[in-house]
Amino acid sequence: MKNFYEVCVYKVKPTKVAEFEELILEIDEFQQGIQGSLEMEFIKRTHRITNFESIRQGIPPKKITRIIKSVKYIMYWKMDNEETHGKATQLFFEKFGKKLSRCTLEPGEKYLGVNVL
Repeated sequence: MKNFYEVCVYKVKPTKVAEFEELILEIDEFQQGIQGSLEMEFIKRTHRITNFESIRQGIPPKKITRIIKSVKYIMYWKMDNEETHGKATQLFFEKFGKKLSRCTLEPGEKYLGVNVL
């Protein structure tokens, strides 16, 4: 059986970054208590590429120095199967839905699927 994954991009209001990062700690503790939740990571977008030529040349990415509209965070959540995902996300939104909506500009953009390797 293949694992089931959710990748979600959150666009956080610049004024709510500290609150969102505190919420991440609560979310991490929550997911550790769910049977079948195998791993969760949050990534804060801090760098960008200049252009594709810089990639070909092996030039390191540039650090983001100013916030235009939002600060982007990517959540990576690995679960044992899609049934676990369904139950876990229901509990997730019951517990964190309102807090997330206060911190973000729009609902998170979700990508769901199974591993191919």
